[in-house]
Amino acid sequence: MKLLDINLIFYLLLILLFGCSGTQYTVSEFGDKSIIELKNGLSLEGEIVFITDTSLVFSKSLQNVFEHNKIYSLPFSDIKSISIEGFDGSGWGKNVLIFQLLPVGLLAIAAASMDVDIIPGLIVISTIPAGITALLLSESEGETPNWYDSMDIATIKNLSIYSHYPYELNSKELNKLLLENGQKEIYKININ
Repeated sequence: MKLLDINLIFYLLLILLFGCSGTQYTVSEFGDKSIIELKNGLSLEGEIVFITDTSLVFSKSLQNVFEHNKIYSLPFSDIKSISIEGFDGSGWGKNVLIFQLLPVGLLAIAAASMDVDIIPGLIVISTIPAGITALLLSESEGETPNWYDSMDIATIKNLSIYSHYPYELNSKELNKLLLENGQKEIYKININ
């Protein structure tokens, strides 16, 4: 093999590996960011820590990076809606381009050395799979996970998979978490 061929293969492998990166569908192991709208019109941004039978426990990041996050509890009766951020379904575009349109470009380059008249037809026919894939992926995007106060309270537990701790913590673990954040107890938010 020529040195040029080895370099080309190396760069193609780099492009393919770069295209295998994760998308925005991945649930964070640290809990996902959420927007909590209260019935009094206020909006809070934070991370869901865990969900109890009666309240949502969340962590609100402070502006000062040298301070600990604060952990709050909010009763379900005060919450109007909860939306989980970061699930917009836009992570697939790069992979479609790399895995389906890159080979089209390489075929066009190879065809250019043989017959110039075949290139436009080859490109059109070869981009059909990329178009179909993009159409199917755009139609199958998941919706942003959320909960509204018009829904049953039991359905709020479905958001537990997006929390830092999907299950409630025992008292020992909760005390350790509070200690790590410089607290002795969970701060209660009551909008009344």
